[in-house]
Amino acid sequence: MRFSANQLRILQEDMSAPLLGLSPPPELAPALAQSAPAPQQQQAGRQPQATTVSRVPCWALAPVYGSTGFFCVCAALAWPSALHPALYFAGAAPLPAALVLHALASPHSRPAQALAAVCAAFLPAAGGSAHPLAVAAAALLLSTFFCAAAAGAQGSPVFRLLSPAFALLVFSCAAIALTAGGEAQQLQRGAWLVMAAALCAQAAASSARLRSFELSCAVKPI
Repeated sequence: MRFSANQLRILQEDMSAPLLGLSPPPELAPALAQSAPAPQQQQAGRQPQATTVSRVPCWALAPVYGSTGFFCVCAALAWPSALHPALYFAGAAPLPAALVLHALASPHSRPAQALAAVCAAFLPAAGGSAHPLAVAAAALLLSTFFCAAAAGAQGSPVFRLLSPAFALLVFSCAAIALTAGGEAQQLQRGAWLVMAAALCAQAAASSARLRSFELSCAVKPI
C-alpha cells in the first residue's frame, strides 16, 4: 500500500502518544503558592482610586461684595467721625477669601492673581488701623485688582469698559479725600462716599460674568 505525504502525517499524529503536562517538583510547590498573588488583591490593584471633587460656586462673590460695599458706604457717611478700628476690620474680614476665589476664577490675568494676594495680605492691616491713608491705599489696590480681572475676560464689552472708568473715579476721589481738609469736611465726606460707591459698582461689573461659574477642585488619595 502506498500513502501520500498528508496521509502519513495524519497517521503519525494519531499514533503518537500525547505529551504529559509539566508539573513543578513537590518541594517547590509551597514556594510557588506563596508567591502567586491572590485574585482579590489583583482585582483591588486594578480598581481605580476614588477621587473627591469639591465645587465652589462663584455666585458667592456677589453677596460678599454687596455686604462689604454696604459697610463701606455707611463708613463713608460717618466720615470723618471716629469709628472703632474693630468695625473696619470686621467689615473687611470677608474680602480676602472672596478675592482669592475671584483670582482663581480669572486665570487669564496673572496681574489680577498677584494683586489678589497683595490685597488679601494688606486689607486686614488697613482695616485694623482705620487710617485714612491706609483705607485709601486699600481702595486703590482693590480698584486695580478689579480692573485687571476684567481686562481680557470673556463676556460683554460693556463690563470691560465700565471697570477702567470706575477705577479712574476711585483714584480721583481718593486724591480729593486725602488732600481736602480743614473746613472742607463736606467735600471730603462726599469724596469718600463717591469712592465707596464707585468701588462697589466696579466690583459688581468685574464679578458679574462669574455668576454662573464654578471652581472644581479634585483631590486624589495617595
